[in-house]
Amino acid sequence: MVRTLIEDMAALAALGLFTGMVAVWAQAIQGL
Repeated sequence: MVRTLIEDMAALAALGLFTGMVAVWAQAIQGL
């Protein structure tokens, strides 16, 4: 149960980081 919670948190953190990088990249492209 704890392992599942940790895995879910890790997946959410990775997804959030990926989304943030894509957002920053999109803004950089629009800035050009």
